[in-house]
Amino acid sequence: MSIFEERLWKKDKILRRRIEIDNTLYEGLQKIVEEYDTNISNLVNISIENLIKTEKVKLYERAEDEIVEAHNFSIREGFYRELEKLRAKYGISVYKLTNIAIYNALNDRI
Repeated sequence: MSIFEERLWKKDKILRRRIEIDNTLYEGLQKIVEEYDTNISNLVNISIENLIKTEKVKLYERAEDEIVEAHNFSIREGFYRELEKLRAKYGISVYKLTNIAIYNALNDRI
């Protein structure tokens, strides 16, 4: 495997999706964007890819007063297809799976 294959994704169709994200999770992604040469959509794709690989699909507790806002993301079609499979397998919506993916990625960082 070349250095490029380790660090880059092959071309894939990009889907624009509006997904509701917990504000604390979105703020966590914003902090990473300040530190790394990336954007929030890339971080969401990385989080989704990790969830697909690990299938660590576990609901997490969120604060009662958590604010949820819809954001537009560019999601790789292959990853979105895999999210749909996880949705069918676990009976959890794509938006919740996306939040779980981001939550897992942010908490793996700690």
